[in-house]
Amino acid sequence: MWWATKERGFYWVSICLGIGLLLAAVHAADRPHRWWPWAALGLLAGAGFWTSPTVVYFALPAAGWLLAGKRVDWSRAPAAIPGFLLGSLPWLVHNLGHRWPSLDRPSQPQHVGYLGGMGRFLWRVLPIALDLRVPISERWQVPVLAPLALVGAAAAVVVAVVRRADRPLLVLAGLVAFPFLYALFPVAWFVGEGRYGLFALPFLALTLAWVVRRPALLLALAGVALALTMSGLHHLGTERPRHIGTDIAALRAAGVDRVWADYWIAYRLTYESHLHITATSARSARYRPYVDRALADTTPAYAYGRRDGRARRLAAILGARHLPFRTVRTPHLEVLLIGGPLVPDELPEDLRP
Repeated sequence: MWWATKERGFYWVSICLGIGLLLAAVHAADRPHRWWPWAALGLLAGAGFWTSPTVVYFALPAAGWLLAGKRVDWSRAPAAIPGFLLGSLPWLVHNLGHRWPSLDRPSQPQHVGYLGGMGRFLWRVLPIALDLRVPISERWQVPVLAPLALVGAAAAVVVAVVRRADRPLLVLAGLVAFPFLYALFPVAWFVGEGRYGLFALPFLALTLAWVVRRPALLLALAGVALALTMSGLHHLGTERPRHIGTDIAALRAAGVDRVWADYWIAYRLTYESHLHITATSARSARYRPYVDRALADTTPAYAYGRRDGRARRLAAILGARHLPFRTVRTPHLEVLLIGGPLVPDELPEDLRP
């Protein structure tokens, strides 16, 4: 619910395309002499590939399930190729004309090993996606019951898989493959709000609906999920500071048009100032042109929180280097306007915004 209000629509597009891809795979198996399920499968896979690499969470389990099936008519499978090319056409056209920038893997501030990425997903990302942990802080919503519920749900799924014959193999394949695929992605180190675990939710919802067969229990489970969601939103609160209009006005009045700032405030300053201020983070840069513009400033500005304490430390370093500066204080920020060149790489790591 929280991420549905954010301008990050590709998450939801990718999930919808992935679910459609799974349905197309089911139709391809159930209608062995039809070509259109294969064409739809290719089209959805191509559009999913254009949208986000996360389509692999759905495409690989679907491919494995089809390959393992005994009733699949592979003579119709070539119909998926033109569908895929059509769905991924915008991606192909753009990359052909721009030297394949989509293949450039962005640098990451952290790295975890493969097993570490799987562990983070299972014990940290997945509980956040399930609202058992609070986003950002990672506190368990109910300290003892929440982790027990996670382990208990996993145990119930395992018992059901062992004891029951009506196993939804396609759904279970996606669920089992997910942590292995997750650990391959470069952002496996990131926990945050658990948004990279969102793509597991369709598999989880379908699996739980299979395990819990009684409608009354399913309704109760949905009620618990809703209560956890609302509780998580309450704990999460709003972005802080909530309003930065007065900060922007003070910076503009001081003549600041480029500033190094913390990731969580930098891009808000840029967006809410309507690009009158170019703010970027040095440690978690999202857009290279903003970084280049900040690096070209021979009189840079460094912004820290009013209660951060790092502004005073930077002031001491500037004094030791005999670099002139003045301080601008806004309602939420302490900004040092430096009278000479200073790039973030020259500072101790913890002082780099």
